[in-house]
Amino acid sequence: LSSFIIMANPNPLLAEDVEIGMSTPSTISTFQYSAPWLSISEYVEAGLLSFFTLITSLILLPLKLVLFPVEKMCCGLKYKRPSSDEKREVCREGGPEENIKDLVVSLKASFDAGHTRSYSWRINQLLGLKAMVLENEGELMEAYVKDLGKPSGDWFLEKNGILADINHTLSCLHKLMQPESRHTPLWMQPGTTKIIREPLGTVLIIGPYNYPLNLIVCPLAAAFSAGCNAVVKPSEQMPATADFFAKYLPVYLDRHSCGVVLGGIPETTSLLRIKFDKIFFTGSDRVAKIIEKTVAGTLTPMCLELGGKSPVIVCDDANLKVASKRIVQTK
Repeated sequence: LSSFIIMANPNPLLAEDVEIGMSTPSTISTFQYSAPWLSISEYVEAGLLSFFTLITSLILLPLKLVLFPVEKMCCGLKYKRPSSDEKREVCREGGPEENIKDLVVSLKASFDAGHTRSYSWRINQLLGLKAMVLENEGELMEAYVKDLGKPSGDWFLEKNGILADINHTLSCLHKLMQPESRHTPLWMQPGTTKIIREPLGTVLIIGPYNYPLNLIVCPLAAAFSAGCNAVVKPSEQMPATADFFAKYLPVYLDRHSCGVVLGGIPETTSLLRIKFDKIFFTGSDRVAKIIEKTVAGTLTPMCLELGGKSPVIVCDDANLKVASKRIVQTK
């Protein structure tokens, strides 16, 4: 209701301030970005909250140190590799469109049946991704070098970034799944207010060509941690990396978690005709516009990470040798 009131009754002063700011940029900070002054009580409340949080942490620290080995022994989950009969087939390039539809329907049925919601399932898929990277590091680096032609040092940095992302998710997933309590007004007592995070469903991950490993594995780990399953579409411009995912994702992940679709524009178009619960795409704004128009009628939420707009400006007084090395390394 408050959002509707704000939209239906725009502040004329704010509109006037924006116009002034557009004509004279020096006035933007005066009108548009001036924040109200907080009262003394707000600062006192923040200080007390920080103090009591610190005291609580210091009191619980010895208990956490004592219980840490016990938690690892009793509550730690080990990776359970799926059996060979649980592997899901890969939809390869040139195959019939019905195979892609059957794959998505099967994953949606697995999600609706509740296979992806448990904490143990999420942890096992994250451990499977980690094991896939660690146990096949040599083959993965060969695919990385073959597709991109980059030195092994770049693969070392990207691999560590992938593992750091998975390890961070593994360490805090049990906290992220907890309901968050919120203040309940007096007139709603004796009720309680909580925020419970529910998984969206089956998501589509379309990978790019410049970071074909990181931008497939990390979104996939995020989807698993949220309790979703996913369809992975690697970039057709990186055939060695795409073949690696097609070979090893069905080996390390169970059939309810992930499906792989190989191919180019026809296969991607077939995927976009299907209703997903979320789409993650990394690439150019030109392709993103095509995807957005294709799925506009289904109101599918999307996460678009668009590139291609990274200019470099080298000033006259710059050290050209240092600038050249930095540009080549990061580009």
